[in-house]
Amino acid sequence: MNDDWPLRSYLELGTLPGAVPCARLHTRHVLWEWGISELSEPVELLVSELVTNAMRASQLTEDASPIRLWLRSDKSLVLILVWDGNPQPPVRIDVTEDSESGRGLLLVEVMSDSWNWYRPEGMNGKIVWAQVSGNLQTKCLTGCLGNTDRNTGSCDAGTRACHYRAAGRGQNHADHVAGEDASVLRFPAT
Repeated sequence: MNDDWPLRSYLELGTLPGAVPCARLHTRHVLWEWGISELSEPVELLVSELVTNAMRASQLTEDASPIRLWLRSDKSLVLILVWDGNPQPPVRIDVTEDSESGRGLLLVEVMSDSWNWYRPEGMNGKIVWAQVSGNLQTKCLTGCLGNTDRNTGSCDAGTRACHYRAAGRGQNHADHVAGEDASVLRFPAT
């Protein structure tokens, strides 16, 4: 994994209200330093969603452990990894048009080339990861309220129009890191 991702960043955050904006700002600056600021918008959004979910999950544990954020890149792809101390898997909930929350994992699903989660070997908690390339083009995200087909990005019938197209999507880019078994993606060294 070290050779696959020559660019690396790590940030540990407390479960405090300022964690999400700090993670976003950190991400924006790191991507600028790496010369891939064109990926800033989708990566910042994904970091916000994943860190928000990790904060909520971590707050449900006895010790409200800190959250850990890793960014990895090879200049064409960005891999986002977020650890929290709660071993419960992330669950995407079905929301209605009137729901005020619950769309986080839907956004992660639509905005990333691929995403998943795993429990790191020998540690508590879980890591949720998402991968972004410059090939993902999104349209009309806010209108998608139902389930999204992972292959086509189309919303279920009956929801407002929300479709995305990933040029050259092909095989998930995370396959060379995680393979079929996400447990191969090891907990990154700090």
